[in-house]
Amino acid sequence: RLFIILLMAIASLYFVHHNHSFYKTPIVKVTDVERIDEEKVRDEHRNEDQRLTDRVTGVVMNGTYKGEVVIFENEHSISQAFDYEMREGLQLLVTLEEKEAGLQSTFMTIKRDQYIVWMAWAFVAVLLLVGGKRGALALISFTVNALLLYVGLELFIRFDQVSLLAIASLLAVLFTVISLLFVSGFQRKTYAAIVTTLIGTTI
Repeated sequence: RLFIILLMAIASLYFVHHNHSFYKTPIVKVTDVERIDEEKVRDEHRNEDQRLTDRVTGVVMNGTYKGEVVIFENEHSISQAFDYEMREGLQLLVTLEEKEAGLQSTFMTIKRDQYIVWMAWAFVAVLLLVGGKRGALALISFTVNALLLYVGLELFIRFDQVSLLAIASLLAVLFTVISLLFVSGFQRKTYAAIVTTLIGTTI
């Protein structure tokens, strides 16, 4: 079981680091960052900061312009309160536009799916190490509930006649039953807890 979980973790991490073709938005991988300007600034509250300008070079990883090299400037502050500092290896979501000077890239945001997967697997590891069998059952329960929530939202989005209140009520019942049965097992205490929880939720 441990080997299967480890294999799944490695496979998912490999996928999110090489899933560029699944994105419609262009992705640029930063290959070089060169500092071209530095300026001290002060805001209206007299807080001092430093604004830096970098020349960023990257290669397009997907889409029509895959393999093309793009160069753009990125301004950021030392505090990085509202901006980002680029570094080599970072993957960015961008917009691309052909102009007379060549292919121009505009930075949108950082590609973060790999960080989310790392955090998810860290959560799974802690849950299994601390909770053992109960932790595994709680994880299965969470996965099933997440799938049910996805199905419920899809039904509401696709079918106008479906009531959101009805879906929410049904999901609340299913979440309660599934979670308690997975964690506590099929026993009288579990049934009593399910009934009590459902009555309390209804009231």
